[in-house]
Amino acid sequence: MKREILRVWLSCGAAIVLALVLGAGGHLEPFHTYLYLFAWPPFLFALHRTARARGARDLSPGGLPFLFAASTTVWLLFEAINFRLLNWRYVGLPDPLLIRWPGYAASFATVLPGLFWSARAFLPREAPSSTGRPPGAGAAAMGAAMLALVLVWPKYFFPLTWGAGFFLAEPLAARWGGRSLIAEWRVGDFRWTRALLGGGLACGLFWEACNFGAGAKWIYDVPFVGKLKIFEMPALGFLGFPPFALEAHAIFEAMRPGWRKLSAPGRAAAAALTAALWLLIFHGIDALTRR
Repeated sequence: MKREILRVWLSCGAAIVLALVLGAGGHLEPFHTYLYLFAWPPFLFALHRTARARGARDLSPGGLPFLFAASTTVWLLFEAINFRLLNWRYVGLPDPLLIRWPGYAASFATVLPGLFWSARAFLPREAPSSTGRPPGAGAAAMGAAMLALVLVWPKYFFPLTWGAGFFLAEPLAARWGGRSLIAEWRVGDFRWTRALLGGGLACGLFWEACNFGAGAKWIYDVPFVGKLKIFEMPALGFLGFPPFALEAHAIFEAMRPGWRKLSAPGRAAAAALTAALWLLIFHGIDALTRR
């Protein structure tokens, strides 16, 4: 099994290096414009194969399609918050809408898989989690207060974006039957939390490295900390990736049990509403954060 995983990583690594050489180094199209979409999927595939080889359980009730759709939905919530923050913008995107909007969906669909499968690399072995008392109204109130500060005074409280959703979603996840990290903390179980923190940082580094040499990319305009950069990201901004992984996990765990309990008509209605939300936020990205 170790040899198989090694072969996967070597072949995927070669594909990533080739994409970087052709895109970032040679500016060869379409590798230059779509460098992220060429370099990130091989890394994602290697992570998935590694996680499966180590016996990782499926995280979603509908398999990969649900995970990809949930990933796009979760990230679009942060895009909506960014309409107020304007902390990042997109440049060099293709003009045809029928290319650009599917590109949004495809790119955002891989955020949660990357975080979760990267986290598996930091988890010594798959083991049942321990849980204590679930989070309650206090956590939700903290999350609501953090989000309010972000939206009312974005210039000063923008870092709270990467935590507000965690405290809002954790009580819902626990109440509806999802996995709660806070409940695990209360019995001293930090295994999955540590793994998510490591996975978040690893993904952040890879995302920013792929983004740096791409023609179609995101750039940052962050108050107070924008001078010293690593790739396009202000150096201190990398501190946001680990808590973002916890936040994304909490929101996903609040969504997952609800989807599992829906009837077929209920799922169809939820899918239609979600698609409408996607289109609305895609339009907002084009209008507000695309240059």
